[in-house]
Amino acid sequence: MSTQRFSHTTYPISQLVAQIESGQLSLPDLQRPFVWKRTRIRDLFDSLYHGYPAGYFLFWSTPSLVDSHKVATAEGTAGGLKMIVDGQQRLTSLYAVMKGRPVINEDNEVQFIRISFNPLTEAFAVGDAAREKDPEWLNNISEVWTNSEGMFAFTNAFISNLSNSREVSAEENKKIGESLSKLEGLGNYQFSSLDLSADLDIDEVAEVFVRINSLGVPLNSADFILTLMSVHKKEARHQLEDFARAAKNPSTDGASPYNHFHAPSPDEMLRVAVGLGLKRGVLQNAYQALRGRDPKTKLVSAAVRDEHFDQLLAAQDQVLNLTNWHEYMVAVKRAGYRSGDMLTSTNNFLYCYLVFLIGRHEYGVGQSELREAVARWFFMASLTGRYTGSPETILE
Repeated sequence: MSTQRFSHTTYPISQLVAQIESGQLSLPDLQRPFVWKRTRIRDLFDSLYHGYPAGYFLFWSTPSLVDSHKVATAEGTAGGLKMIVDGQQRLTSLYAVMKGRPVINEDNEVQFIRISFNPLTEAFAVGDAAREKDPEWLNNISEVWTNSEGMFAFTNAFISNLSNSREVSAEENKKIGESLSKLEGLGNYQFSSLDLSADLDIDEVAEVFVRINSLGVPLNSADFILTLMSVHKKEARHQLEDFARAAKNPSTDGASPYNHFHAPSPDEMLRVAVGLGLKRGVLQNAYQALRGRDPKTKLVSAAVRDEHFDQLLAAQDQVLNLTNWHEYMVAVKRAGYRSGDMLTSTNNFLYCYLVFLIGRHEYGVGQSELREAVARWFFMASLTGRYTGSPETILE
């Protein structure tokens, strides 16, 4: 009989928010930035307000300090005693709204979340200019938990402001008080949590993370590989992220990957590195190889894993090399293209970069000859939509 390696616990939201604030609860470096849309945050608070189930969390009490980062812009320094393995987006939303703190999105931009609430209709909405001017709406529900005067004074101030625009009945007064009190009480909402055993190592935790998320749509095979990189080669993942971030805006301090065609994401550059280093187009196959799994015996070998990672990282150095990157742009321009508006497919753009790298570093094709060949290949691939249907299979 197998041993259960997790326990079941319940936490009130207020306790989770306090643990994030102190730094006791943080994210292992196998998670992604905050990507939820404001409408999903609105729906989350609406569900909580009405007492509906809103999912669960998966935590891991780490046996020792591992690479991690704080939720949103928490300021605590407790040092990652407990890690959020699954539920990052919900917890970040709860913390950011209840503490009135900004979040850091996937473009590394700091943004505030503003959710509005109408105490008379008990409706939630994404904050906007119209509701900001409407006295029947609480413009930002963060004020319920961050105000310094207390709920009684806060409620009276809301009613007083509404009374300045129209007459407020005794029944409406009561309704506003009850609704705002109910909203404040969301801190007592009990979330279910599965707490992973502290004797699991981060390799096993990464496997749990992948298995859970593979049941839904949030993650793809590139995300699985990035998760493995977070565990075994975190510096390499950071290099991919830094490259993608730098490609978004022109640099004022030396060379950068910025160009007029495409600002790639980390997983897009990873696909090129996998193609160059592992000669695989189907990323699910690459993921199994990087786990060190033998396709015949089905056994996982650390030696095989390290060998494949060495191949991948050597290729990644070439993929992220700025000279290679910008010389490829010259080939694209040679094909007659001048801006991203002319591209028919980002896959076409990236996979032709892979062809360029193979020609340059594995076959030693001369610069002018390679430029001409890749320009023709790029034009043909664009014209025929070569990498627009089943691109991984075609590349393989």
